[in-house]
Amino acid sequence: MKRLKQLSMLFSLLFLSCQQKPMNGISFDTDHDYKMFFLSHHNYPKSADEDSFFKQHHNFYIDDKMLLDSIKSSLIGNRVNNPADFEPTYQLNLIGKHHHTVFNGLVDIKHALLLYNSNYYHFSLNYTMFPETKLHQVEKERVALTSIKNTRKFLRWIQKHDGLYFSTVGLDYYVSNYNAMTIIKAKKTYFNATSITKEVTEKVAADLKKLGNVMVSTSFGNDDENYTFYVYTEKINPKAIPSNYTVVKPLSDAIDEFIIVYNIPKTELEQQLNVQNINNEVAIIE
Repeated sequence: MKRLKQLSMLFSLLFLSCQQKPMNGISFDTDHDYKMFFLSHHNYPKSADEDSFFKQHHNFYIDDKMLLDSIKSSLIGNRVNNPADFEPTYQLNLIGKHHHTVFNGLVDIKHALLLYNSNYYHFSLNYTMFPETKLHQVEKERVALTSIKNTRKFLRWIQKHDGLYFSTVGLDYYVSNYNAMTIIKAKKTYFNATSITKEVTEKVAADLKKLGNVMVSTSFGNDDENYTFYVYTEKINPKAIPSNYTVVKPLSDAIDEFIIVYNIPKTELEQQLNVQNINNEVAIIE
C-alpha cells in the first residue's frame, strides 16, 4: 500500500511538472538583464484588417523587469489542445545573460495562442499592459551571405552586440562546423533505391570521406533519373568528389543565403562590414 502511495505521488508530481507554464523557471528578480523581443513573423499576412497593435508595433523589445514578470504570470495561460488554426504574428525571443536565448516561441494574436516546445498555451495580449514608454522599437535589415568563413565571423559579431537574426534551418550549424559547400547529383541506379533513405545519405557521406567531416542534406531538385544532395564539408578539395557524382555547384566557401537581422542599426552593420573587410561577401540588401 505504501508503495502504491509513493507511485501515486510520483505520477502526480510528473503530471504537474508537465503542466507547468512556459517561463515558470525564469526569475526576472535577479541582477541579470533580460530582453523580450516581439518580432513580426515573416508569414503573417499584412492585410487591411490586421491587428491595430501590430500595425504600430511590428518589431520591439521589452526590458522592464516588472513588465516581463507580468507577461510571464498574467499573459501566458494554461496549455490547450492543438488548435484548428494557428497564424503566428510574432516570434517571441527572451535573451538573457551573455546574449543567450533562454526562451523562444510563436505568438498568434488573432487566436490568443502561444506555441512553445511543440505545445500550445493561451496567450492574452492585454495591450493596456504595454505602455509606449516600455516598448523599444527594433530595426530590421535583410543581409545577403555569400561566404561561409565571413558569415561565421559576422554572426558571432551580431550575437555579441545584442542583435538577433533568423536564417534558413541549419545555417548556424553549417557555418559553425564546416568550411565548404557543394551541390551534387547522382543516378538513382547508382544507389539502387527508389527513394532517398538514410542508407543513401550514408553512402554519399562515405563516398566523400576524403573531405573529412561532411553533412549531407537532401534536395527537392530531384528529377526522374537523379538524386540531388546539398553537402557541407570540412575540407575544400574538389578532386575528392568521385566521378559517380555530377557537380551542380562547385565545392567552395561560397554560399547563397540571407538572414534577417534585428536590433542593430543599418549604419552599425555597414560599419562592421567595412571593418571586417567582408562587405563583398556579406551585404545589406536594400
